[in-house]
Amino acid sequence: MAQIELSKASDHIGLMSFLWPASRGASTVSMTQSKRWRAVAAASLGNALEWFDFVIYGYFATTIAKLFFPSKSDLESLLIALATFGITSSGRSARFCLALSPTVTAARRPSC
Repeated sequence: MAQIELSKASDHIGLMSFLWPASRGASTVSMTQSKRWRAVAAASLGNALEWFDFVIYGYFATTIAKLFFPSKSDLESLLIALATFGITSSGRSARFCLALSPTVTAARRPSC
């Protein structure tokens, strides 16, 4: 019974069902191998850009701390700079969750 529930849920997950469509009977849209690789390449490129952003900010964190967050203590400036980066990173995740919620809800509605 759990496998049936899981296959029903996987139909509505968006990208996951785009990459690995569950068996849906006659209405299954066949995906070509090139479309799957294109989706995987796009996701990989987005992930690489996120890591690039993270590494570059970490590399220049001391310079950013001194220029944008001047303080009596270098440690305090660095902690403020890293906290700023952490807050913006968590904000990205929150925006993603807020944007995903209506999409998942709309996908679960009947199409009639």
